[in-house]
Amino acid sequence: MAPQTRSDRDEVGGLLPRRMLLLWVVCLGVLATPPALCQIEHSVSVTHPGGLTRLVMEYPELILTADATTTAPAEYIYRPAGRYQLWTGPTGPIGGDPTRVGDEDRNIASVIQGGTWAAQLSSRTTIAIDPEIVADDDNLGYFYDIHDLMAQQDDGPLGTLTNFWTANPSVGTRDIVGTYRLPAGFDEDDDDIVTAWIEVRQALTLIGDTLQVENIVYNTSGTRHRIGMRVVFDGTFGTASIWDGQAIILPDGSIITTETELPGRTAGGQLLPDTWVTYDDPMNPNVAIRGVINAADVLDAGAAGFSAGLPDSVAWGQMRNIGLTNQYYYTPNQQTPLTNEDWGYAVKWEPVELSPGHSCRFVTYFGVGNSTPDYERPYALMTYAPFSLLQQQGDDPSTPDVVEDYYLTDPQGNSPFPIAAYMDNFGSEPMLDASVRIRLPMGLELAPGESLTKSVGVIKRNELRWATWLLRATAARPGRYVIKFTGPRGKVLERSINIPALPILNPLESLRGLEMVSIPFEFNNTDAEWVFQDLGSLQPGGNATIVRWDPGTGEYRWFPHPSTTTIEPGIGFWLLNLTREAVKLPPDATPVDAQRAHSVRIPPGWNQIGNPFATAIRLDQVRVIGPAGGEWSMLEAYNRLLLVPTVFEYNAAANDYDWAVNLSDAQMDPYKGYWILCYEDVTLQFPPPSLFSPAAVEDVAVAAADDDDWAVELTVRSGR
Repeated sequence: MAPQTRSDRDEVGGLLPRRMLLLWVVCLGVLATPPALCQIEHSVSVTHPGGLTRLVMEYPELILTADATTTAPAEYIYRPAGRYQLWTGPTGPIGGDPTRVGDEDRNIASVIQGGTWAAQLSSRTTIAIDPEIVADDDNLGYFYDIHDLMAQQDDGPLGTLTNFWTANPSVGTRDIVGTYRLPAGFDEDDDDIVTAWIEVRQALTLIGDTLQVENIVYNTSGTRHRIGMRVVFDGTFGTASIWDGQAIILPDGSIITTETELPGRTAGGQLLPDTWVTYDDPMNPNVAIRGVINAADVLDAGAAGFSAGLPDSVAWGQMRNIGLTNQYYYTPNQQTPLTNEDWGYAVKWEPVELSPGHSCRFVTYFGVGNSTPDYERPYALMTYAPFSLLQQQGDDPSTPDVVEDYYLTDPQGNSPFPIAAYMDNFGSEPMLDASVRIRLPMGLELAPGESLTKSVGVIKRNELRWATWLLRATAARPGRYVIKFTGPRGKVLERSINIPALPILNPLESLRGLEMVSIPFEFNNTDAEWVFQDLGSLQPGGNATIVRWDPGTGEYRWFPHPSTTTIEPGIGFWLLNLTREAVKLPPDATPVDAQRAHSVRIPPGWNQIGNPFATAIRLDQVRVIGPAGGEWSMLEAYNRLLLVPTVFEYNAAANDYDWAVNLSDAQMDPYKGYWILCYEDVTLQFPPPSLFSPAAVEDVAVAAADDDDWAVELTVRSGR
C-alpha cells in the first residue's frame, strides 16, 4: 500500500480517534487559564551540573481515565510526551550568563500550552518517513511528532494501548535520554495493524550554556526507508514583553527581520550560516539566544552508523506558520515580520536513505547566546567580555594617581571591568592542571595585581570552573578590539570589544608623525584651528598641519586651503602631529546622532573619507546612492561600476597601507581616515550604528573543513 498523509488515515493501530475526546484536564481550569499559569505535570527535569541551564521534558506516564466496573475493565492512556523546554539556570549569577545577574530562571525555548490530556510544550520534532511532494498540499509519506501521535490515541483497556516508548526518558547528570518508536508500515488489509517500526533515540544534553539535541534514528523495519527530520524551537526571552520577537543576526552582519529560510532559494542567496544570535534588547542586551548549526560534533556519527551532517536548511518564522503539528515542509513569506511577534526557529534535514538495521545521527544546538563558545569534546570553553564599553565623563576613581576628563567602563559602570573564561568538563575524565591565558591588544591592559595566565587546577568530570581578569582601557583608540583566550588542550577563542570614540584623539605610533584621520564629532565652530587648538598653529612649517587630497585636480591641498579649514564628520585628511601630543577636542564637540543615517557626497576619483559615528561600522553596511538617485549596496554599486568596494587604511607605524580582502571583513573605525576609489558622483549613506552596534555575533568554533579542501594566502605588492 502506498504511503498516505497523516490526515488520510483515521486510525493507525488505534492511534487516531474517530471521535473528539473531552479534555482530561490535569492543569485545573486549563480552558480558562492562560497557558503560562499552568505547570507541566509529571515531567522530568535536569539542571546543568554548574547551574547554567535547566531542561524540562514531558514524561509518558500511564494514567487512569476510567475506573473498572462490573461490566467493563479500567481504561488508561499514556500521557503525551517527548517535547522539552529550556530555561536559564535558577540561581544567580551562574544561571544564563554566569558573569551577570538578571537573566536567571528565564524560559528560552518552548512555552506551555493547553493539550488534549494535559498542558503541553510548544517546541517539537517532526520525523518524516518516505516523504514525497506530489502536488500542492498533497504530501505523501508519514509525518510524526511523538507527542501528537500519543495525544491522538484513544484511551482504553491497558491491553489495547500502544506504548510508543521502548525506553522511557531517563535523567542523567546533565541529560535526559529516551527511545520511542514510530509506525513505518501497515497491513495491506487492515490499516489498524502496524507491521513495521522505526526507533528514535532522543538525547538532550546540557553542554556549557547550550542544549545539544541529538536524535539517532534506527531502521528496525525490514525495508529501506528515507528518513527526514525537522526540529522546531519556540524561542522566547522568558518574559511576556514585546521582546519575544527580535531581529536575527548572522555572523556576516546580516540582519533578518522577516520570515526567512537559508540557504536562500534565489540566485546569489545567502548560504547556511554556522551560527546566529538574537537579543531581547539590541541596545542593552540582557537575555540572548543562539543557535549553532555547524560544530564538530554535528559531523560525528557517534553511536550511529553514520551522521546526517549539517542540516540542509534553517528557517525563522512566526510560530503559527513555522511550528504546525507534524509540519515538515515550510515556505517562508518574506513579507511576514518577526519583530515583536511569536517566532520560531526550524532546523531541517532532507531525507537520507536508511537500510534495514542501519542508523543515522542528527545533531543541532540551541541555547544562551552571551558567550563566545567552543563545545567540542571533552569540555566546553565559553568566554565573556562586554559587547561595548561606555564613555564616562570625569575622573576615573580607580586611578587616583591620574586625572582624566573621560574614561571607559563596561555597561555596569565598572572600571576596571571584568572578562572571564568558563570551562565545563563533560568528558569522561578529570582535566588536570587546567589554565587559561589571554592576549590583549594595545590599548587594553591588566589591572594591577593581575596576570595574563590563570590556573583553575583540576576540573572534575561534570564540573564547571572559571577564571576572571580585570582590565582597563587606557589609551585605546576607538574600534573593535580582539582578546584572544587560550584554554586547556589548546582551544583558542577570540572575543571582541567595541570601544567608542572619546573626544580625545590619542596619537598612534608613527615613523613620521603623520596619520590619516577623520573626526566623528560635530562642532558649533568647525574651524580646523579651533578643533585642533591643542596643537597650536596649523600653518605649514610648524609642528602640525592638515593636508587633503583634491580628487578634482589630482593634487594635495595644504592648510589653509579652503578644503582643509573645515572639520566635518565623514571627511578624511592627513594630520601632521610632530610632537605626538594627544588632542583634547573643544567643549562644543558633539557625537553624530546615532539614531539617523549620515550621508557623505564624494566625486569621481580617490577620496579621503571616514566613519562619521563614534562606534565602528562595517563597510558592507554602507549604502551607495548613485548619480541618478538609485540606492545600492556596496557590492551592487561595484557591479554598476560606481566605485570599488574597498577602503585603504594608512598604517602609520609601518608607513604602508592595510585593507581587507573580503568586503564582509572591512570595518571603518572612528578617528581613522580611509581612501576609497569612485568612478561616478555618489553619496555614501552610513546607517545608524546604534541599531545593532553591540549585537555582533561572536565567532563560534565550527567543524574543520574537509581534508580535501585547501587554501593559500596570497599577498601582492608593487615595488612602490
